[in-house]
Amino acid sequence: MKRLALICLLICYDCSPQPDTKASKSPDSTLEYPIGIVITPSGLNVREAPTVTSKLLTTLPLGSQLELLEQQTDYSQVSDLSGKWTKIKLGERVGWVLAAQKLLSTTKSFTFELHVAKARGADLHESPLPNTPVVAHLPYGSRVQVQTEGFQSDAVDVWTVAVAGSRRGFMLEQDLTTVSYPAEAFQNGPFVGLTYTSLPETCQFGSGGVIENGNEESDFFLFSISCNGHGTYVLAEVLRRVGRHSEFKVVQLVSPALGPSDTVVLGGPGLRDLTCMNAQGMIPLAVVNLSKGSSVRGADRVVTYSNVVSSLWIFDRATKRLKASPEIGATCSAPPGEWFN
Repeated sequence: MKRLALICLLICYDCSPQPDTKASKSPDSTLEYPIGIVITPSGLNVREAPTVTSKLLTTLPLGSQLELLEQQTDYSQVSDLSGKWTKIKLGERVGWVLAAQKLLSTTKSFTFELHVAKARGADLHESPLPNTPVVAHLPYGSRVQVQTEGFQSDAVDVWTVAVAGSRRGFMLEQDLTTVSYPAEAFQNGPFVGLTYTSLPETCQFGSGGVIENGNEESDFFLFSISCNGHGTYVLAEVLRRVGRHSEFKVVQLVSPALGPSDTVVLGGPGLRDLTCMNAQGMIPLAVVNLSKGSSVRGADRVVTYSNVVSSLWIFDRATKRLKASPEIGATCSAPPGEWFN
């Protein structure tokens, strides 16, 4: 069993390509992301030809949505900006824009009905920046139709084009989820059957990781969730991709009994890089007390602890659930580090 790999629970997004000085200048007319969104407050210049000295046709304001027709394969440098000249449709005409990372974000069509996930509600913005005018404030559970995959307007926020009733604008993807529940459903913590891409702010994620399945991509994650002060460890299955996020379904809750000196260790590079093993491989979830048992430091300065595991759970691939297992023969190890010295 491979090690559990830590994940950031807000899912990774596509990285922007870097300039390739060896690329040819032939245009690429098969764009994977054919929709452009202007993300610069100063607007995006549209020119008659793919050069900064050509005639300026117009300047498109922040939030404008463009149809991208083709793109040159090499990068051009304009002042401190680097990007590819891209042909766009401009009414009955065409023009060219510099698709630099700070000026234009690209995405593609994606239609899906989602719901506001945040208990405080969420804002439908006029433009894809947090400090822009709010078209409408939507309460918790409101239905929203997203029309594009998520795109970034800065290094942090991921936005989508959204429609709520007759109002159209931009919303943060992390404010939306696939299934809406009554707010009181989270009163006692997460529950089996909970399906989501995002959770209310009354729920917080702790440490966690993916349970890998040999060389195949895993469909199961193990992490801690606390809602309204009630926390537990959850085993969640990935159901599908929704835009650039994964939809999860909680299939099992595990609440280990902890003594005053106990701590929970998740398999893989989890809490302080402590990992536990038994004859079956990496242990996904273990209750550990390092003050009992014994420890040995090897020549590589790795510390191995014996008789420190009081209870553990392994992933049963037949039932696709965690099950309690005897702790006989379980050991834990820690790489060299100040905390373990």
